[in-house]
Amino acid sequence: MKVYTVQITDKYYYDFSVSTIKCGCFSSMTAALQKAKDVYEKLCSEFEEDMEDYEDTTEIEEDPDTGYYSIAFGDEEDHEVHIITVDEWEIQ
Repeated sequence: MKVYTVQITDKYYYDFSVSTIKCGCFSSMTAALQKAKDVYEKLCSEFEEDMEDYEDTTEIEEDPDTGYYSIAFGDEEDHEVHIITVDEWEIQ
């Protein structure tokens, strides 16, 4: 059986801190991807003032072979990066 986890990783380079927030575990990849997109929209509203600066640095990465999906935005030059990931796990 496969499950899909969604999490946010926030990296702040000015104080070298990293935080991870778990957003859910799903039995469906479709549900996990929808949750990741919802989390991304919520973060966009939280960082609304910065999103124009981050627009050029937003990256979407997908690897269907491993079930990995990532939305990352921010800018290392501005010392802040936010990453939302979906990971696939095999449960036996």
